[in-house]
Amino acid sequence: MAQRAFFEKILQEGNSQAPPQFLSTHPSSQNRVRDINDFAQSAGCNMQASNSQANYLAFKRSLP
Repeated sequence: MAQRAFFEKILQEGNSQAPPQFLSTHPSSQNRVRDINDFAQSAGCNMQASNSQANYLAFKRSLP
């Protein structure tokens, strides 16, 4: 869930200068985190973050 972790980090940094989402060309980070979590749950993904190098390499090998 690297995407989720990335956008959660952006939220933690507290960028208060972001425009309202309706004025932006991209969804807000908070909405992205929610959307990623919703999609992952509906797809039956494992929601536990993993920092394992072995898991990363296995995932990388599985890519086309």
